[in-house]
Amino acid sequence: MALYGMLAWFSEFFIKKPSTKQRSQVPQNDSPTQLPVIQLMAPPERRSTASLETPLEGPSAFPPPSKTPSEALLAFPSSLDAPSTLAPSPQTPLEDPATLLSSSETSARTSRCYPDLIQFRRHVTSKYIKLQGGEKDFLPINLQKELVTRDSVLSAFKAIGETESAELDRIVDFVLRKGERVFLILVLMTYNNAEKVSALREFERAGVGDDKLPLELSNEELLKLMPKGWEDNDFELFRVHQWPLMAPTFGTNFVYHLHESQPLPYVELPSKPKGQGFFGEVSRAEIHEAHIIEKVRPAENARANNHPNGIAVAIKKAKDSQELTEFFNQEVEGLRRTNELDSPHIIKIIAAYQRGSDKCLLFLWADGGNFADYWREHNETRNMPETIRWSMEQVVCLCGALRDIHQNNGYVA
Repeated sequence: MALYGMLAWFSEFFIKKPSTKQRSQVPQNDSPTQLPVIQLMAPPERRSTASLETPLEGPSAFPPPSKTPSEALLAFPSSLDAPSTLAPSPQTPLEDPATLLSSSETSARTSRCYPDLIQFRRHVTSKYIKLQGGEKDFLPINLQKELVTRDSVLSAFKAIGETESAELDRIVDFVLRKGERVFLILVLMTYNNAEKVSALREFERAGVGDDKLPLELSNEELLKLMPKGWEDNDFELFRVHQWPLMAPTFGTNFVYHLHESQPLPYVELPSKPKGQGFFGEVSRAEIHEAHIIEKVRPAENARANNHPNGIAVAIKKAKDSQELTEFFNQEVEGLRRTNELDSPHIIKIIAAYQRGSDKCLLFLWADGGNFADYWREHNETRNMPETIRWSMEQVVCLCGALRDIHQNNGYVA
């Protein structure tokens, strides 16, 4: 590489946060001007361990039915929010914009209601991650698994008056093996005296599990497998409630083509762009740790998260330009090859995804700065022997990272 090329690279190098002992000698800056692809290394820092996900409160199965609907309503937790905080009386229609009861159910209303199932529905929606700023609500994948247990499925059937049987055992096994989301969607469809949990029989019989989701009304083949007797409003209600359960888990694949209604698993929304270039702009965000597979998560002491369950990431969003589409695909392929290199000075790409017109690259966040930031902020220590030695070591390692990239014929933006 020509000398000017090398100098251009150095201006874009990013460093990780230093150890506590060397903080006076290593930069602390989280405002890069370019996306970090090659990074400087500082001695590892001991950080406090991020708190674990708050466990679900109470037993896994919801309480047995109360003697009367009014007693059951009094037993509901007052702390639960969301539109369904207060359950309606059996005589009063539920005033919920998401309620889409079929005409047959509306005309066939009876005095029976399902207070315990409604309580469980409230418990599920209380676990949603809700952010201001336009991003869609979602239920983290780890909480979905905690909510769906053998006891909770059996309790749901008990709430609609069904007792244990060999058939019910088969349905429970189906839910636990391949229908966790389907079960939760049917629970979320419970309003007033209308329940859908019993439809699990038909889902199990037709083999319609989580792998068939998302349900789209244009998918005629899948619609044929759905429960007989469902009307348009039933399908629409199912479609609406599936999306909060469909946030992707990054790292299982490399490229993701997401539906426009599919939520992204943010626990902290993207910040204002930290840098901009020919390709696009770079922002910092935090993704729920359960939605990044373990092998690509950073070590606990290397995280730069603000949220206790977040992992800081750099989101490189491509400009909305038809001319850049081919360039985006080239960069994705080059970064895929670069990901195979085993170098601590090359930041790994987590995933590439497209949602609607948005085309984004997702990297682990390097929470340091570049050399220019370092010299500017630590001018008083730049001539210290320890600082000079550390800087030279980083230069040697960065040159090695560049050599590895070019030998691998990888492409780097």
